[in-house]
Amino acid sequence: VSCLQPFPKSDADPGTSWNDFQGLWGLVCARVGPACPVGKGPKSPSVQPRYREPYCFRLNDRKSCDAPTHLAKGEALPGRATEIDCQAWLGAAVSVLACDRQRIAAALGPDSTQLKGTLTLALPGALADDRQTPGVAQLTGPPLAVASRVEISGVASKDAGVTARATTSNAVFDTRFTHLGLRNGGTAFLEVLPSREGLRFRLTRPNGTFARQGLSRKCPLTERSDALAACVLANR
Repeated sequence: VSCLQPFPKSDADPGTSWNDFQGLWGLVCARVGPACPVGKGPKSPSVQPRYREPYCFRLNDRKSCDAPTHLAKGEALPGRATEIDCQAWLGAAVSVLACDRQRIAAALGPDSTQLKGTLTLALPGALADDRQTPGVAQLTGPPLAVASRVEISGVASKDAGVTARATTSNAVFDTRFTHLGLRNGGTAFLEVLPSREGLRFRLTRPNGTFARQGLSRKCPLTERSDALAACVLANR
């Protein structure tokens, strides 16, 4: 094929593969014009952060990297999930997210067969569990409303948390709970209750005590979906 050229070999190691090429892919133009419309080609994978650090999650200008696990070598280190990793599962179509970082880490370990039980979320007419992605259960659909009641069942570590999204006529609310009280199993209940602000959340542990509510955020509803999305994303 005459239109393709081989990648230059590395001076340090002539036997290296194409993915060790340190330059740019494609033609590099000294001046952009009709004959050369692109100033610079994309960087080689060997110098792109997403390939050099696949265990890191980036959101705008924020970066979170998993901690190396035992015997991990090289740059592509497997690791343990972080809080930002959990929030990455809270997509626009998710109303409730249960995320257990320890279960995620165990599933990525050398012996995932040791995982016991499942984490389950249930609403009338909706059910989700973490059998496909251990440590992550998502209820998808429209946000919760006042009088919604979600059952959270199974075994979860002390690091597990639940994030819920609910709406009133003029705002979207996000909140997060931790210390669910499920280390020995059982069922916790997440409720959406009316309040002066429009609504509030309450999570009752299996032993009847209330979980401490973490950071709660409110975004005004707007006809511009991009403005709402920007508010929700900025608050994550």
